[in-house]
Amino acid sequence: MCHQVVCLIQEQLEKVNIATVSISIIPEITKLVGCPTFYPVPDPLGYPLGTKNDFEHQKGVCLNALKLVEYTSNSR
Repeated sequence: MCHQVVCLIQEQLEKVNIATVSISIIPEITKLVGCPTFYPVPDPLGYPLGTKNDFEHQKGVCLNALKLVEYTSNSR
């Protein structure tokens, strides 16, 4: 999904106090478009949760992203 579209959606959700986080493969672009909260991952394009059938890695990415949501929600 387009970084800019995700950022715009996140901004609107955050305005009504819904915590969000993006999982970003290209953090430079995510920063550039101004996403409020994102979790950068080093995975290849098209695979933000890593390779197919790598459940432990996928679970780790999701848990870390959720921890970031929790941290930023508590910081407000």
